[in-house]
Amino acid sequence: MISNLKVKVGDVVQIKTSKGLAYGQVSHLHDVYGPLLRVLPGLHGRRPDSLSRLVEGHEKFVAFVGLNAKFVTIVANEEVPAHAKKFPVFRAGTPNLATKRVDFKSLWDGNTTWKVDTLTEDQRRFPTKNIWGYELFVERLENGWTPASTEI
Repeated sequence: MISNLKVKVGDVVQIKTSKGLAYGQVSHLHDVYGPLLRVLPGLHGRRPDSLSRLVEGHEKFVAFVGLNAKFVTIVANEEVPAHAKKFPVFRAGTPNLATKRVDFKSLWDGNTTWKVDTLTEDQRRFPTKNIWGYELFVERLENGWTPASTEI
């Protein structure tokens, strides 16, 4: 099961971490990968007074996350801002276990995959194409992870 929390596009979720509350908004629902979460900036000591204002801003990153109702709470439903309505392009790669390098790189727009020889600096900031489990997701939230931190 990708996610046991029933979400709709626009749902704003609250995620508990050891460093505070994180917030995300479901921007898309993919048939295979499930909910795409816009991770909103900051870890908060309490729920912000205006979730609308938080949602209107730019996300820190996006990720497919297995949302577990045991750990994640839907706190609102807000219109997905115009800048986040287009499905993003993701990057993927297959590591060579012998060399520890990623020899095969590709980009994916939600439907089509195409190979690239070298990622540009802009493409290195694209989200990574995978589904994160809750523990990895929370760890990355707490540690300030960004897509550029990952070598794909």
